[in-house]
Amino acid sequence: MGIAVLLGDGDGDRYAVLHAIALAQRTGEVIHGIHRQPPAPPVPPPASTTEFGLALLLRQAGVAKVPVRCHALTGDSVKELLALVRTERIFCLIVGAVDEAEGKRVERRLSTLRREIKGDRHWSMRSFWAVVTGPWSEEAMAAAHNVTTD
Repeated sequence: MGIAVLLGDGDGDRYAVLHAIALAQRTGEVIHGIHRQPPAPPVPPPASTTEFGLALLLRQAGVAKVPVRCHALTGDSVKELLALVRTERIFCLIVGAVDEAEGKRVERRLSTLRREIKGDRHWSMRSFWAVVTGPWSEEAMAAAHNVTTD
């Protein structure tokens, strides 16, 4: 079982990685770093955002002493992602977004995955969480500082 972080959405990876590591530390589960493997171009491009996200995940997980398994998806298929989630018994998928508009786009993609999981007769786990993370808003920061623990 484990937690997956879907990499490749630029700066949103930073938020997703930090949340995945915090959750993995609390649950003791492995993190599955999932990135899309684009087709090989004739000329190698400069380092992509996916490579940035993967490097960030590996570096931060190393510091936090959290195990990571890396996976590459060859296409943009929900079915391919579903197969990986099912095979690795992933109960939580975390995706980062840099703003509210991107968060809504990501949420629409994740709702497709949730529908596929709900209709998958091979799904053996009770629950599946798909979480969209983003930067802290001013309101969230204020609320976090106002929380008291008794």
